[in-house]
Amino acid sequence: MVVIGPEAFKTSDSGDLRVKDLRFSLQRFSLRRFSILRWPNLRWPNLRWPNLRWPNLRWLNLRWPNLVPPAIRRCGIAIVRATALCALCAGATFAQAAPQASLPTPPSAERVRSGMYDASDPPALLRFMEKTGYHVELGADAQGDPLIKGRISRSDYLIQFYECEHAAFCNSVQFLAQAPKPAGLTLDQVNAFNLRWRYVRLTVSEAQVRIQMDVNLDAGVTGDNFEDTLDIWRQLLETFERDVLRLS
Repeated sequence: MVVIGPEAFKTSDSGDLRVKDLRFSLQRFSLRRFSILRWPNLRWPNLRWPNLRWPNLRWLNLRWPNLVPPAIRRCGIAIVRATALCALCAGATFAQAAPQASLPTPPSAERVRSGMYDASDPPALLRFMEKTGYHVELGADAQGDPLIKGRISRSDYLIQFYECEHAAFCNSVQFLAQAPKPAGLTLDQVNAFNLRWRYVRLTVSEAQVRIQMDVNLDAGVTGDNFEDTLDIWRQLLETFERDVLRLS
């Protein structure tokens, strides 16, 4: 509501009371002329969310480094680094002082570490066989090449050395055993034996039957390998006695 004082009125020459020209009008006094009450000043963009958006209130402005003086912050970082270094040194010292648990040694590891075995050193093969439990002796054949003699079960056998140079530096060996030919042994039985057992070869003549196994030792083999070779020969020689010679 607009109040107009007395000075806004005066009497005209004709005696009529008229409104003084105040250059006001109803439009001027309308509510929409008052900018404070105009809707544009109350519209949503002036109250929009970006004025209250999160970056203006974000935690980054209140994060810990901004609330801690630089000197105290540098001191704290130095303390953390020193603590980590002390822990690292203590761990290294404990690792050096702690006794290492010894792992169980495989039975054949000592033989593997002791070296390789080949046909160029017959005495070493002889010692290895004796340590493994075989009864053997070292000799020489008619050409002077090394020869190892042994016995398994009821059969004598030989280990002959081949590819030798002046009775030394041999490369391979052959396990050999022979016996009188059984009366009922046929060629079909010999062939069946050879087909069944892959490591050995059975041969027959008019008076003799023999079993042999060739082994390449060039460049050497481990103790485990040679022990396994000896075990294969032992089993097949016992099979030869049972299936071919018919020894009960």
